[in-house]
This record gives sequence, C-alpha cells and structure tokens, in this order.
Amino acid sequence: MKAKNARTERTGKDTTLIDASAVVRGAIAFSGRLYVSGVVEGEIEADEGSGATLTVGEGGFVKGNIRVPTVVIGGRVEGDVHSSVRLELGGKAQMTGKVFYRLVEMHEGATVQGELHCDREGAGGGNVHPLETAPAALDETERR
Repeated sequence: MKAKNARTERTGKDTTLIDASAVVRGAIAFSGRLYVSGVVEGEIEADEGSGATLTVGEGGFVKGNIRVPTVVIGGRVEGDVHSSVRLELGGKAQMTGKVFYRLVEMHEGATVQGELHCDREGAGGGNVHPLETAPAALDETERR
C-alpha cells in the first residue's frame, strides 16, 4: 500500500510478512520482499525493475496471478506466474497455471500442472513447453 504524502522514501529492501493465520483478499503491489505463509486470494505484482522478491512458504497459498521479478515457491500457487529474473520451485511446491520465466530452478518433488514458457530474450514470447500427463512413447532404440 502507498500512503499519501509519504515523507520517507522506500528503499526496495522492505520486507512484508503475511502470517500463517492471515487471509488477504485483493490485489497486492509491493517492492522489496514479500513472504507469504498464509493465504492470498488476488493478484501479486511488483515493478519490473524493482528487484522485488516474492516467497510463498511451504504452508503458503496464493490463488491469483503473480508478476514479480524473483519468485520462490515452497507452497501452493494457483494462477499464472511471470518471473522476469528467477523462479525457484521448492521440493514441496505445487503450481497450477502457466509459468513465464527467464531462469528456473526446480527441486525434486515440485509439481507443475500447466505450461512452461521460457523467455531468454526478455521479449515476452519465448518457447512453450506444455507438460504432458501421459508418459512419452518410447522410440525403437529405447525399447531395446
């Protein structure tokens, strides 16, 4: 939230915590760091050049689209994630939706149901990697 006539200048290093007992409904815009261990039902957004980081803790849940430069998911997210710098999916991460990333780190045990869109050029397009639910067919050389 931005206060009118604020006399202090935000440094981008502020940390906001949404505690495990909290439920937030509505859009969140922030700079600095946001840590979610509770529930957020709404969009989460940070300015592209802000250097902002969103962390969804193992007990955290976000239902809504995320547009933050650096995103670390340890809990559950239902919605599209746009990460222009780095996306990390922890071992207990459960992600449902489209994922737009420049760099991704996915730990063993993380699940993604949706599509992965790699954007190495920063141009918004990128490669699309739809995730299949059925095992891929073996070609003739793999059957031997």
